[in-house]
Amino acid sequence: MTTSVGAGGSGGGLYIDQGQAVLRDGQIDSNQASFGGGVYLFSPSAQFVQAGGVVVGNSATEYSGGGLYVNDGQVTLNNGVIGGNTAQMDGGGVFVQSGSFSHTLGVIVSNQAYGGGGGLYLISGTLALNGGAILDNHAVKHGGGLFVIDGEARLLDGQIVSNTAGQSGGGVYLYGPGSFKQMGGSIERNEAIVSGGGLCIDMGTAVLSGGQVFSNTANEGGGAQVETGTLTLNGGIISSNTAWADGGGVYVGSSDARLFMVTGGVENNTAYGSGGGVKVRDGTFAHERWANREQHGQL
Repeated sequence: MTTSVGAGGSGGGLYIDQGQAVLRDGQIDSNQASFGGGVYLFSPSAQFVQAGGVVVGNSATEYSGGGLYVNDGQVTLNNGVIGGNTAQMDGGGVFVQSGSFSHTLGVIVSNQAYGGGGGLYLISGTLALNGGAILDNHAVKHGGGLFVIDGEARLLDGQIVSNTAGQSGGGVYLYGPGSFKQMGGSIERNEAIVSGGGLCIDMGTAVLSGGQVFSNTANEGGGAQVETGTLTLNGGIISSNTAWADGGGVYVGSSDARLFMVTGGVENNTAYGSGGGVKVRDGTFAHERWANREQHGQL
């Protein structure tokens, strides 16, 4: 399916008002619209299931959702590819205004947003990452892989890997009252030019109760940056991350920032400035169990 609509339209390839559309094979390719270059879901009863095929090379020429724009409704990615899409603003691959997005298999890959959320941008609603990968996406500003504002994002399995951000949150950027919970899977090999190579919490709450955050890089907070809000480590591992300045594992950056460690570990991270494991510039750092193994730099 290859079509093109003008700058004022929505859903360049496919517009779903109500009911269900299923993509099992084939492609939604090279379409353009202001909102949702490839696919646009309008109402709570709209459903899009991708069980194969590709949503590729689409563009949101003025606003958001290069591949998919979910105004409301339900999206399930069971297989296939959402790749090579671009958004002039946010959500190069997927933009979720409201509703739900479930990712079980397949890949969101090589999308770009000139604002935030190179792979996926969640304003409200729910996001469940149960497998597959958010891979090699880029945001000019924040959230190379994923940007969360007011919603709940959960990483249960799968990977957020090799994404880049021109500013903060190479893998994940959390801004607003929303939450991010990692119970499994990995956030790995992401890069942010400024802060939070793996994860940046600018507001909101993040809980790592499983999985790994490893081999990410940034100037500050190679693994994670807590600028305002709360990061709780309760079973996950933050390891082998690098900060070119401070906070190889975690950087706690302001009086409104809080880092709580219950179980899990911050291990084998490197800072070329200070705080190989954790750098607390300001704010709160409390731990019940501290795994400090070969941290290169000063705590």
